[in-house]
Amino acid sequence: MVLPIVVGVVIRLVYLWAVQRTQCPAPGWEGGVPMPGTASRCPGDSYVYHYGADLLAQGKGFVIPTDYRVTGGAVARAYGDHPPLFTLVLAAFSYVGARSWLWHEHVVVALGALNIGLTGLLGRQVARRFWGEATAQWVGFVAASLMAVYPYVWLSDVMVLSETLAMTANLAVALLCYRVLDDRRWGWVVALGAAAGAAALVRAEMVLLGPLLILPMLLRTRALSLRQQAGRIAVAAVAMLVVLAPWLYRNLTIYDHPVTMSTGTGITLANTNCDDTYYGGGLGFWSFACVPQLPWTYPPDQLRATDPATLRQWVDQSGIDAPPDATPEQLVELLVQHGATADQSDDEVYLRAVGMDYATSHLRRLPVVAAARFGRMWNLYRPVQQLRIEDGEGRPEDAARFGLVLFYPVMALAAGGTVVLARRRQPLLPLLVPVGIVTLAAVTAFGQSRYRAPAEPLLMVLAAVGGVALVRWARRRGHGTDGATEGAIDGAPVVAAGEGDRTEAQPRVQPPLGSS
Repeated sequence: MVLPIVVGVVIRLVYLWAVQRTQCPAPGWEGGVPMPGTASRCPGDSYVYHYGADLLAQGKGFVIPTDYRVTGGAVARAYGDHPPLFTLVLAAFSYVGARSWLWHEHVVVALGALNIGLTGLLGRQVARRFWGEATAQWVGFVAASLMAVYPYVWLSDVMVLSETLAMTANLAVALLCYRVLDDRRWGWVVALGAAAGAAALVRAEMVLLGPLLILPMLLRTRALSLRQQAGRIAVAAVAMLVVLAPWLYRNLTIYDHPVTMSTGTGITLANTNCDDTYYGGGLGFWSFACVPQLPWTYPPDQLRATDPATLRQWVDQSGIDAPPDATPEQLVELLVQHGATADQSDDEVYLRAVGMDYATSHLRRLPVVAAARFGRMWNLYRPVQQLRIEDGEGRPEDAARFGLVLFYPVMALAAGGTVVLARRRQPLLPLLVPVGIVTLAAVTAFGQSRYRAPAEPLLMVLAAVGGVALVRWARRRGHGTDGATEGAIDGAPVVAAGEGDRTEAQPRVQPPLGSS
C-alpha cells in the first residue's frame, strides 16, 4: 500500500506547487477587484473554511468570515453555513501556527494520502470475504492506486474543501460496517455510530447514513435475535447522537429560528430554483444571479418606494408576523426592525421560502431539472460544459478533462464490481448507500461532480473488484479453465465443486454475522 500513497502524494504536491499554489485573499470580497485566476483557486467555500478556521483558532468562535473581514471585526454574526468538523480540523493546525492558505492546502493533501491507504484497506477487507488473501491484496492495491491517480479525487485533495474529509469519514464508516458484520463486540457498534455522526459533521446530507445504512444493515444481521438487533441499533443511534449533540445544541439555542445541521439549505434552494437553472444554459446547475437581496437590507427609502404587494410578499417570506391589514409603512417598519436583529437563520427562512415558492410554481418543469441535476452529477448531461462551469470552483478545466476521460471506464468497472459482489451475496450497502446519498443531494439541489467526491473512494473499491474479477476471468479463459478451478490460477487450493461462489480455500476465524 506504500507505493500508491507515495505516488498519490507526489501527484498532489506537484500539481499543488506547479499549478494550484496561490494565496487566497478573495480581494473582491474586501472591496477590491479580483485578480485573474483568484476565483478559480479560492472559491467561496474555500474562503469560508480557510478564514473561518483561522478566526476559530483566534478565539472568535464560529463567525461568518466574510462579514468579519469586510467590517474589520465589527460584525461577528454566528456562522452555520456548513457543519463544523472540517473547520475544526483546519483550526487545530491554525492554532499551532499553520494558519496560511498554503498550510491548509497541505493539510488536505495529507488527508488525501490517508484516504489512499484507507481505500486500499477497504478493498482488501471487501475482497477477502470471498477471495483468498493474495487476490484480496491485489484488490486493495488496485483500489489504492485508483485513488492515487484518479483526477476527480486528487483535484479535491488540492482544494481547501470538506470533500476530502468527507471521503475519510465515509471510508471509516464502510470499514466499520464490515467489522460490525464480522464481530459481535459492542464496541464496534459504538464506533460505527460515532463515525456516522462524524460524517454528518462534515457533510450535512451524511446524517442519512443512520437511517439508510446503519439501520437496515443491523436489522439484517443474522444469528441475532430481534431484541439483540434492536439493542445494537439503539447503541449505534445513541453514539451517533452523542457526536452530533454539541453542534445541534449550539444551533438550536443561538439562532432566532430552529437550525439543525446547517443554514445552507436556504441559499442552495434560492440559487438552484430560478429561470437560469430551470430554462437557461445552466439547467440543473446553480446561479448566484438568482439569489435575491435580503429585503431588510434595502435602505428604508427604497423599501417605501416598493409596491405594497411586493412588500407583503417579502414580509411573509421572511417569517415576520404582520397583521393582515398592515399598511405599507407598517410593513416597511417591520422589515427595518427585522434587519437590526436578523441572523443567519433569518436569512435561511427567507431564501428557503424564495426557492420553494419558485419550485412549487414550476412543478411541471421539476422532473426535467432533476434529470439534468442527476446527469450533471454523473457526467451524463453536457459533461464538456460541466468542465467549463466548474472551472471557477477550483477544478481547472484542463485537469478535469483527464478525469472525464477516465470517468467512464472506471464507472464501468465499478458497475462490474457491483455485479460481482451481488452474485457472491456480499454486503453492498456500505459501498452503495453513500453513492445514493450524494445522488439524492444532487437531484434535490444541483448537479456537480465535486459533490460526488465523498462517494468516490467506495466507487474505486467497486472498480478494483470489477477490474480484478475481469483479469481473473480473462486468465481463466486463457488457461481454458472453468469456475471450479479458478483458485488454482492464483496458487490457491482448488475448491471442490458445490462449494458455491467461494473459489479459494480460505480459513475463517468467524463467519460473517450478516449481509445486506
